[in-house]
Amino acid sequence: MFYFEPHDLHYPKAPFYIGFAGTARDMITIADYFSLPEEHEELPKIEPGSWGLVLTATREIFLFDHFSSWLAVSEPYASIGSGSSVAKGAMAAGKSPVEAVRIAMKHDAYTGFGVKSFNFK
Repeated sequence: MFYFEPHDLHYPKAPFYIGFAGTARDMITIADYFSLPEEHEELPKIEPGSWGLVLTATREIFLFDHFSSWLAVSEPYASIGSGSSVAKGAMAAGKSPVEAVRIAMKHDAYTGFGVKSFNFK
């Protein structure tokens, strides 16, 4: 999870966090772009199958698989990655996001490495 301040080149409205599911190389590319977008002449490309989830301080949620197409999520929650369907099911059943990730970790070998909760500054 990466925290970013608003910036006219990507999301000017509010601070936001980005979560990522995919390759480490793509995660670094995303963090680099959102940290210093003015240093990029064009939008970086990420591998098919890599996804990002953006949560803004104004409680908006977006999903993306390319920087030029963010999909607004109308539900009060979202998830990405191989354990996504388990986590979404847990949240739909009333579990918190932290509980949902812990449940997904029990059912998906690629979900995990712990759970951290973040708050906006």
